This record gives sequence, C-alpha cells and structure tokens, in this order.
Amino acid sequence: MKINCFILDIHSEQLFFTLCSEKTQYKDKIKAMFSLAPIAFLKHMISPLLLVVSKFRTAILALYNILNTYEFLPRNKFLAQLGDTLCNDNSTF
Repeated sequence: MKINCFILDIHSEQLFFTLCSEKTQYKDKIKAMFSLAPIAFLKHMISPLLLVVSKFRTAILALYNILNTYEFLPRNKFLAQLGDTLCNDNSTF
C-alpha cells in the first residue's frame, strides 16, 4: 500500500524519522512528509550572514509585530506595494 503524504506535528515527526531510518522499506511507500515543527536549532550557527541577522532579532520581531505579519515570506497589499516601490527598475535599491 502506498501512502501519499503525512502532515506531522513535533511528536509524530520524531517517530516518522525514526521509522524511516530504522525500517528503510517504508521510504519507498511514502510520497511526501510535511513537518510542522523545527528539525534543527541555530544555537551554534557559524554563518556570518545569520550571525549578523541574529544581532537584529529584536528589531526584526518588532517589525513583524508592527506589520501584523507572522509568516515566512508573507504577501499582503502593503508588502506588495513596498516590494513594487523598492524593487522596480527605477529604484535606487
């Protein structure tokens, strides 16, 4: 039997990863898995870009709160207008 996809929370994803690593025959039976929880932590990151971004974490979170946006790559009227203004061919950016 082939299973099309799984949508898992933090507890189920751990079981899923364990199942697929221990019982490799299940890998071929599952088409997709969507994890709704983090699989890694950035506590010991070494990327210079992420280190710089992490310095501005509080400001970035404040901006998200001001914009009432809590998504990764959100799309709404304000952000669309801002993007059109800043990223057009005549923009100085």
